[in-house]
Amino acid sequence: MIKSKLAAVSPLLWVVLLSVIIIIVLMVVKGGTLDQAQQSIDIKNQAQVDLQQISSTTDSYNQSLQDSFVE
Repeated sequence: MIKSKLAAVSPLLWVVLLSVIIIIVLMVVKGGTLDQAQQSIDIKNQAQVDLQQISSTTDSYNQSLQDSFVE
């Protein structure tokens, strides 16, 4: 009786153990993915700041050219 119960529990135990291992692996992989996503957001924000600086520099340069043509 006890042997038959152990034989029935053993496959279930393996399934639970493998499920836990898979969940842990997925959590580690997702954690790395979230870090990479945050880094790409930071890079995107920095690129937007750089583009705004380029735009303002270009605008001031164009304005100085227009002023020189007017004079």
